[in-house]
Amino acid sequence: MVGGERGAKVRFIHEDGFDLKLGKARELQQWLVNNEEKLGAACPGGIEFLGAYAVVQTTEKGAGEVRVHWGMDNYAAQDAFAAAMSQPGVFRDLVDELYKFADYEGRRDHFSRTVLKSVTSTSFWGDM
Repeated sequence: MVGGERGAKVRFIHEDGFDLKLGKARELQQWLVNNEEKLGAACPGGIEFLGAYAVVQTTEKGAGEVRVHWGMDNYAAQDAFAAAMSQPGVFRDLVDELYKFADYEGRRDHFSRTVLKSVTSTSFWGDM
C-alpha cells in the first residue's frame, strides 16, 4: 500500500471526495481489490496511496460519498504527484481509472478536496 520509500513519514494527507456514478459501487470495490497494491507500488517517491473509503457517517453533506486518501511526506510530493500525472505510465493510468468512478456530472456540488498537515509539523501563529 505504500509508494516510494516504504514506511515514509506522512506529513500531509490529500483527500479527494466524490459521489460514485450510479450503479458503480460494486465495480469500484472489485477494481480496488484488483488494483490497490499496484497503485501503491506505482506511487512516486514521497507519496503513499492510503486507500479509498466509503463515507459511513459525516456532517459534510456535499463532500462526496467516497474519499480517496494520499499520504505525502512533504510539500514537494504534491509537485511529484502532478508531474507523475503529466507523464504516461502505470501510476497515471491507475489514477485515471480510479477517478473514472467519480460522478462529476450528476451532482457537481458533491466533490471536495482537502489537504491536511500533521499538527506536529504545523506552525501556529498566536493562540488558536
